[in-house]
Formats: sequence, structure tokens, C-alpha cells
Amino acid sequence: MKKILLIVFISIINLNCFAQKIQTKNIQLSENQIDSIFSDSLLNHLNIDFPIAKIYKYTDKSGTNFIILTEKSTVKKNDKFEQDSLKAFNFRYINGSYFLNWSIIDFVKTERYIEPEDSIGFWTKYLKLEDFNKDGLIEPVIVYGTYGKSYVGEARVKILTFYKGKKRAIRNQNSEYDRFRFTKVDSMFYKLPNEIQKNVKKVITDMHNNSHASFPPNWEKDMLNKKLNFDDKIY
Repeated sequence: MKKILLIVFISIINLNCFAQKIQTKNIQLSENQIDSIFSDSLLNHLNIDFPIAKIYKYTDKSGTNFIILTEKSTVKKNDKFEQDSLKAFNFRYINGSYFLNWSIIDFVKTERYIEPEDSIGFWTKYLKLEDFNKDGLIEPVIVYGTYGKSYVGEARVKILTFYKGKKRAIRNQNSEYDRFRFTKVDSMFYKLPNEIQKNVKKVITDMHNNSHASFPPNWEKDMLNKKLNFDDKIY
């Protein structure tokens, strides 16, 4: 009996040691690395038809993964290039094959009740590839936004969090006018582990402090109360 208990005890210790050894890491691929890994034929096979902006590689207990950010440019007046649409892909690499986990597509909106949008792009300054809740899996946070004549003054911002392959979105409409500024939060965002929610809220704070987004002034209180929609309107 003592021998059986000793074996069980040792097994538990070994499992705990294995859990503690799970490490995650991520890198941004250089242009040379992108060219050597993602040939034109492979990109065509993966149905990636926009020019590549950046590619990130990360590893966690699920294996090796790639996040591919792409943006399509068009020529505006005065020969100025702007991005009118974007796509992102997350592929898991297994034994020489790529399997799609999730994808994103969005584009500028030119017919709007407020300022039309001129460009859309990924804001990789706020991109996060971290294991926030220490479960051995990276929870990607992808941020992108638009801008128009007033830059980000009347722009849209989206913060997308991927947890176990499922997307949670926070959508914010910037505006210099109270009646047009509002935020929408997916209900499933509040089901995320607290550490993930905490770090996404830090992204919002950083964006606000850097004048890259204008969230309603009571957004922290509203999110604490798990509101799905909140704005700056005065009644």
C-alpha cells in the first residue's frame, strides 16, 4: 500500500513539474524569414491574396502557430497610398501542413453618417501574444482601426481577443462629439479569465492615453458592471 501511495505521489510531482515547464514564446518574422517560409505558391494555397504586412510566430502547448496580417492598398488622390481593407489569419502548423484556426476581414466605410474613413490598418503597437492566465496557451489580442480627415478623431477601433479559438470583440467609435461616441462589448468578453480581461483593459487605457482612441469617460465603470453598450450621450 505504501509503495502504491509513493508511486501516485511521484506521478503527481512529475505532472506538476511538466506543467511548470510549459513555456510560450513568440517572434515577429523578418522579411527574409517570411520569404523563406511563405512562398508565393504557399500563400496561394492558403488563399492569402492581400500583401503581407507582418507575420508573427508563436509556440505554446498547442504547437506552432502563425498569425499573418495582410492589408490591401489603393492609390488615393495626390498619389497617396491608403489601405482600404485588411485580413488576418491564424494557422497552426502540424507536420508540414497549415490548418486555419480563425480569420479576420474588414474594410473602410465610406458611406457614413459621420466622417468617411480613408484608411484601415493593424495597430501592432497594441498587439499581444501572451499567456495571460498561465494555462500554457497564448491568447492573441489583435487591434486595428481606421482614420479619416481628422485622423483618428472620428475613427473606429476594434480590439479582438482570441481565447481557445473563439473571438471576443470590443468595438469603439471615436468622435469629438458626445452623441457619436460609443462602445460595444461582446457578452462573451466578460466570460474570459480575469487576467485576460485585465490586460485587454490595459490596452484600452494605453490607447486612450496615447490619443489613439476616445472611449466614453465612464468606460471602466461600465465594463466593471459588465455593460454591453455604453456611450457619451447626455439626456
